[in-house]
Amino acid sequence: MLVAASSLGLQKILLSMTAWWGTTVLFVLAAAWLAVATWWPGGASVATRSLAIRVFAAAAFLRFALPVLIVGTHIVFSAFLESEHDAAAAILEATSTEIEELNSDETASATRPAESSFFDRLGEMLDTSMQQLDVSGRIERLKETASTASEQIVTLIVIFVLQTILLPLAFLWLFVEGLKRVASRAMGSER
Repeated sequence: MLVAASSLGLQKILLSMTAWWGTTVLFVLAAAWLAVATWWPGGASVATRSLAIRVFAAAAFLRFALPVLIVGTHIVFSAFLESEHDAAAAILEATSTEIEELNSDETASATRPAESSFFDRLGEMLDTSMQQLDVSGRIERLKETASTASEQIVTLIVIFVLQTILLPLAFLWLFVEGLKRVASRAMGSER
């Protein structure tokens, strides 16, 4: 859980770094250098074009990797995980309410009005004693509620790990592989 929370914090910090004006200027300068090296009338050397491609790929990675990662993760979450997340959260909320009701029923039965006759109080005392004797029934209801809650907690943990660790790593890998292919094709076309 700490790793997932750290991942979210790291993504937030890195996103603010990639949105910094210096990163954008670096990207624009790298793109301009690549354009000049590619389309200069006299032609630039192969080494200069190769270096321009590598600098541009690095600048593109710095500028766009995290936004692509975040957008991709959000798209996957919205398409596949959001309904499960909402359902699990709603069931957990209902479970919490059910446990509170079980506890409030127990405390409500223990309180009695001040203005009641001896026989009313005796009847309430017998009712309360009978309800308290149904401990096994109350424990069984709590077991069922806890079982439902634990299933939903596991579902939410899985969604959280997917959303904060696995999907970002997958999109980062896809982005790096895409940049590698673009750079290798650009380098291959020069030779």
